[in-house]
Amino acid sequence: MFLKVLLILLAGAAVALYEVPRLLKRQMHREFFAFCVLFFIGVGLTVALALDLPLPNPTSVVEFVFGPLSRMIYSR
Repeated sequence: MFLKVLLILLAGAAVALYEVPRLLKRQMHREFFAFCVLFFIGVGLTVALALDLPLPNPTSVVEFVFGPLSRMIYSR
């Protein structure tokens, strides 16, 4: 399990070392911010999967967000 997490972190570091300098050199600050947010979410979820932690189903999140909205619109 430790080896899986180590490999994930090494792969993430390799991707970051490739992408971050290019974004900063081109002064793409908004893209850099978006990359960082999505990158840390992705690495965090991948590590959680490697550690067999329980993760919520994405469908449940969509239903939680859009369920009340659809009931409000189609309340007939």
